[in-house]
Amino acid sequence: MNTVRMLAIATVVMIAAAGPLLAGSPENGGMIVPNTPEATEVLNKLNQAEYTDHMNAQSYTVDDSEKGQFYYQKLIQIRLAIKRLQSGQSVSRGDIDWALDNSTASTF
Repeated sequence: MNTVRMLAIATVVMIAAAGPLLAGSPENGGMIVPNTPEATEVLNKLNQAEYTDHMNAQSYTVDDSEKGQFYYQKLIQIRLAIKRLQSGQSVSRGDIDWALDNSTASTF
């Protein structure tokens, strides 16, 4: 199976599983309330991170596909947080921080 097809399948699987991933994030601090200046600032950060993680995910080859899959997972977490805020749902700071945290990428 070629790399693109494997990544596409992995992405679909991760999208289906991503709801519980965001809900089960470690820290659960205060909430980001939609339609506030703070939410606008958070959405800007999330949009920047979405672009960066998307570019990072596409830059890895078969030899280091685990790192590419890591960035695809982070991308999905970020997109779900964006979607929740844009649909009027509050999102915990812990969920935002967890979606933005790429520190474990160095373990791959």
